[in-house]
Amino acid sequence: MLKDGLDRNKTKSSFRMLKAPDHPHRAKIKKADLYEALELGIESIDAIDTFENWIRRMGIGTDKNGNPRKIIPLVYSHMETLFLRNWLKDDYDRLFFHERSLCATAQFLNDKAGLRSTETPFPKFSFSYLCVTMKVARERPIAVLTDCLAMAETYKRMTRI
Repeated sequence: MLKDGLDRNKTKSSFRMLKAPDHPHRAKIKKADLYEALELGIESIDAIDTFENWIRRMGIGTDKNGNPRKIIPLVYSHMETLFLRNWLKDDYDRLFFHERSLCATAQFLNDKAGLRSTETPFPKFSFSYLCVTMKVARERPIAVLTDCLAMAETYKRMTRI
């Protein structure tokens, strides 16, 4: 069991893939990484198929009408979904529901406090500050998966305010 209450046996595998850039001349990555992506990365349409297969293997099921359930992305800020929207285009709305954002949640909770004339809970919005305020420890070394787990626990605690 992780410190944040998540059971590693119930945590599904993450999605990892090297995708070839659609517009290599606009890529903002190191040249060596760009060359590797161009040489070894898979094309967007194949990447979408791979992603959809991964979603099916996750076993998230269907809704009451038999439609596949959508994923609700949890992000630090809404800007983080731009990559997915640009990559998946029309498929984004078919696969994903409206994202949840730590920043937007913090702003909402500040607005709620303001309407009640109480102290705002989040005078700052950095990820580290939100974790500390919600008493969520970030495991070291900082890595994508550990930050995702910290983000999930922070959001969970924020929604209980």
